[in-house]
Amino acid sequence: MWFAHCPQCNEAIRTPNDLPPSSQVQCPLCGETFAGALLLDSLPPAVVVIDSGTSESTGNVDTAAFQLRPESDPDSFTVDASGVPHPSQANTSEPFQFEEAAAPIGQDYRPTVYTSSSPRSGKNEFFKIVAGGIAGLVLAVLILWWGFERDPFTLAPKVAQYVPWLIPPDLQPIPPETTASPWQSGDSPELPRAALKDFNDNIPTAPSNIPFDRADDEAQPPIEAPRFGAGRNAGQFGGGGFGGSAPKRDPTPGFSPPKRVPVREAPSFTVDDVLTAFSTVEAMSAALQELEVLESPESGTPKPNFYSALCHLAECVTYIDNDPRTLQIRNQIAAALVDYTNQRAFRLLIDQATRRRLSSRDTATGDGVCLRGHVQDIHSHGNLFVTRIALPGRPSRFLSVLSAVDPRELYVVGSDVVLLGSIIERPSRRIQGYRGRLNRVVIGGLVTQVTTEHPPEPLDIP
Repeated sequence: MWFAHCPQCNEAIRTPNDLPPSSQVQCPLCGETFAGALLLDSLPPAVVVIDSGTSESTGNVDTAAFQLRPESDPDSFTVDASGVPHPSQANTSEPFQFEEAAAPIGQDYRPTVYTSSSPRSGKNEFFKIVAGGIAGLVLAVLILWWGFERDPFTLAPKVAQYVPWLIPPDLQPIPPETTASPWQSGDSPELPRAALKDFNDNIPTAPSNIPFDRADDEAQPPIEAPRFGAGRNAGQFGGGGFGGSAPKRDPTPGFSPPKRVPVREAPSFTVDDVLTAFSTVEAMSAALQELEVLESPESGTPKPNFYSALCHLAECVTYIDNDPRTLQIRNQIAAALVDYTNQRAFRLLIDQATRRRLSSRDTATGDGVCLRGHVQDIHSHGNLFVTRIALPGRPSRFLSVLSAVDPRELYVVGSDVVLLGSIIERPSRRIQGYRGRLNRVVIGGLVTQVTTEHPPEPLDIP
C-alpha cells in the first residue's frame, strides 16, 4: 500500500501497489473521481536501496543443541510394559517460521488545508454586507418605534402609507380630517347666529411689524361692561367686546386655513366655544382693578379665576376649527391682549400665575396657558419652528414654543410678547415631526407682540 493525497480534498488516502496509471479511481472521502496517474504523480519518490542486508553472518555456531531426530512413522505403534500397543506420539507440527517483510514506507504528514470547492465572488460578498447593514438599520428603527416610541428620522408617516400595521399607535400619522374644521368638510351646520349676534366685524388689520396696534382716535364701539383701569385703548374691549353689526362673509374667494402643529389626540373647539370663552374673560376683567393691592407688600395671593379663564381661552384659540371667521376673532383677542398688558395688575397676575402653572402641572383646567416673555431666538426644527421665550425675572430659564409657520412675520427676536397656547407633555410622542428631547413644550395658539411701557417690570434680560 502507498499513501497519497486526494487532489480534490487534499486528504490522505491509500493506494494499491499495482495501481495502473490509466485507471479511474474515486476518493473514499469526498467522492471525487479522477485518473490514477494524478494519484501516482503525488506519491513521494521511491527510496534508493544501497544494501539489501541478505548476507549471512559468519561465526562459531554451537551445533550441539541442534540434534536431528528421525522422523517417526505416523502408523507406528509402541508397546508399553503391560504389552498394550499405543500409537506413537509423533510430532507432526511444523517448525515456527518468521516471515521477513519490508518495512512500510514512512508517510509524510502535512497539515490539512481546507479549500473551498468554488472561489468566492466579490459581488456576492458585497451584497451580503449591504444586505446585513440594511437589515440592521431596519431592526434598529423598529426598536426605536416599538421599544421607545420615538421617530428620530421621521419615517413613520412615510412607512404608514404602505404598511400601517408596522407603525405603533402612538406614531401613527394624524389624518387630515382630524385637524380639518367642520366648515371644510361641507357637512356641518352653519354657525349659530346667537354666537355672532354682537360680533364686531370692523376690526382693522394691523401691519406685521406692529401687530394689532391702532390709533387712539379711532372710533370705538360703545362700552357698557366693566373693564380694566386706565390705559392705552383700555375702553375698546369692555362688556364682552361683541358690539356692532353682524359679521360679513370673508371677501376672500379662496380661504386658506392656517397651518397648525400636528398634535395627536388634540381637542377641537368651534368658533362658538372661542366666543364664549372670550366673553367670560371680558366679563371678569373688572376683577383686575382689585389686584392693584399687589403693589403693597402685605397683599395676598390673587384668586386664579381670571387666569383660569385666560388658560381656557388659550386652549380654545390654539385648537379652534379652521373657519374664515376665526381671523376676526383672533384679531379681536390679540388687540385685547395688547390692552391687558398695559395694566400693571395684569402683568403681575400673569407673571405669578404662570410660574405656578408651569411648576404645578395642574391640568384640571385643561392644557391652556397664558404667559408673557422676551423672545430670545427663533430657529427651525425640521418642518416646525421653535421660539425660545425667557420668562420675567428668570432670564436664564427658557420656554420653547412650537409653531408650524415662521413666526418672524409676527414678532422679532428681542421683542416682548404675550402668548396664548397649550402645554404639551412628552412632545416627541404627541407632536408629529418633533425630534427634540424636551419633556414639555408649548404650542403657540396666538402670540402677540407688545410694547412694555413700564420699566423695570420687563424681563430683566441680560
